Amino acid sequence: FCIELLLIFLELCQVCECHWVNHMHISYEYETYITYVEIDNSNLQSVLINIDKRINDLRQEEQSILKVCNKLSQFLKQNSITPYNDDILEYIRYFVREEEMKKSAGSNNEDVIQGLKNMIKEYELEQKLFDANFTRTTTSTASNFIHNERGVEDIFGLVSKLYKLPINGSSIRQQVEELKAKQWVVNEKREHFVKVPINANSSTIMQQLKRIVSQK
Repeated sequence: FCIELLLIFLELCQVCECHWVNHMHISYEYETYITYVEIDNSNLQSVLINIDKRINDLRQEEQSILKVCNKLSQFLKQNSITPYNDDILEYIRYFVREEEMKKSAGSNNEDVIQGLKNMIKEYELEQKLFDANFTRTTTSTASNFIHNERGVEDIFGLVSKLYKLPINGSSIRQQVEELKAKQWVVNEKREHFVKVPINANSSTIMQQLKRIVSQK
């Protein structure tokens, strides 16, 4: 029982003990069947129009999300103290692997896989253009945009635009709020603030600590 809990905590499979990211966790099979639905011919045209509109709206939101992700990545890349790793590409590649597993299980999802791969190409192209521009000059408009206060405000404005997307905005906001809550829990467990007494500055331990810090 303890081992099972440990595997769950480490996000490992209880069968093969590999990580969930790489594990083929498809526990079902696909069966293709045809369903016939009767549609009133008089309303058929309006139904098709609504479907096309929905598809176009989703594609527009996809482009908006990718643009914001690119700008956020650029912001983090330029302002990160530690080396920055772009997890967005790996996140999309993860979904590609998931869809490929579904395909091997019988799903007819070639269009979904190709769409995700096209998304990766567009994102990589945008990043290459930005990197080339940033390498040529450090005093470019893009650089100034990132390093001033107005640039930071614009970054928050971009996130607000994501929240206002008609289709995916509410789900994006919900995911961000959940991530914030989890991060808060992690920080509470990791950081501890202790109120030091007024006379602690003259204590023996504090003096020893000061000497150790000054020697580094």
